[in-house]
Amino acid sequence: MQRFKNILCVVSQQAPDDPAWHRAIALAESNQAKLTAIMVQEPVPHRANLAKVGLNEADLELAIKSGLEHSLAALTPPAAQTRILQGVPFIEIIREVLRHNYDLVIKSVENDLEISERLLGSDDFHLLRKCPCPVWLMKPKVAGPYQRIVAAVDLDNEDEGDDHKISQTLNE
Repeated sequence: MQRFKNILCVVSQQAPDDPAWHRAIALAESNQAKLTAIMVQEPVPHRANLAKVGLNEADLELAIKSGLEHSLAALTPPAAQTRILQGVPFIEIIREVLRHNYDLVIKSVENDLEISERLLGSDDFHLLRKCPCPVWLMKPKVAGPYQRIVAAVDLDNEDEGDDHKISQTLNE
């Protein structure tokens, strides 16, 4: 069995203390792997009326980033690295994988989406299809031994057109 040596854990902004994070720590310890925890901050919408309350986009984004850094540092063991990324979550996660050669991404599933979004447009779906390394998605409320594991295996790569489009987007 191949051991993971460079693990990336995507920590949720709403629930930083989730089972995916604990699983990533345990997996990194058992494999003597490097562990990096990230949070992805989506940009502040340009339409936000921040001037009315005396704020600008840059100050708000800096304050949000500082808060995320503080909360991520509070739950991260000293040996793990942390990063706050900004942008479209699945694109920033894939860019991070490509930049630092991660061999596993662990993330809690997005559970607050409608069923159509889960199937057709969520970041999780994009990660499963486009990430160049294995992606382990975990239900946020499930911890402990598993009764079932689902694995997606691509035996025939007929959809290379979409891969080319995403690689262009990632390289921009």
